[in-house]
Amino acid sequence: MPALTPKFVQGGFGENISTLGLTEELLCLGDIIRIGDAVVQVTQGRQPCWKLSAFVGRKDMAARFQKLGRTGWYYRVLREGFIQAGDRIALMERPQPGWRLSTVIAARFDPRLDPVLAKQLASISEMSTSWRDAFARKADPSYVEDTVSRLDGE
Repeated sequence: MPALTPKFVQGGFGENISTLGLTEELLCLGDIIRIGDAVVQVTQGRQPCWKLSAFVGRKDMAARFQKLGRTGWYYRVLREGFIQAGDRIALMERPQPGWRLSTVIAARFDPRLDPVLAKQLASISEMSTSWRDAFARKADPSYVEDTVSRLDGE
């Protein structure tokens, strides 16, 4: 098997935690998870940007990640603790079972999101403030989000 380049190893995409088996389809927004001694909460998906494209040398990489919905996610730290490779990861609580992270990510990047759905998403307290604010803006039917600078760096 050929050796991986340093770009395609754990941490190569800016992640602090790399896992096997956890996906956007399996997690829900607001999930509370214990990893090692720490307790964290899923608060939003990641937003791929032009830096990802520049890093891998493909201008379309950020847009491709966004389209696939395999963006990764952010955690809010609820209890600090030590984490190390091989630690058990356990779901402790699922306060929003109806909101799969994959669904929330798809909604966040949908330019024609139903304003009623956007308003509903904006009210989820477990979500990060920045994503709640973004969904609140999308609840206005006249709002048009400009993603060019984030995706293309222009």
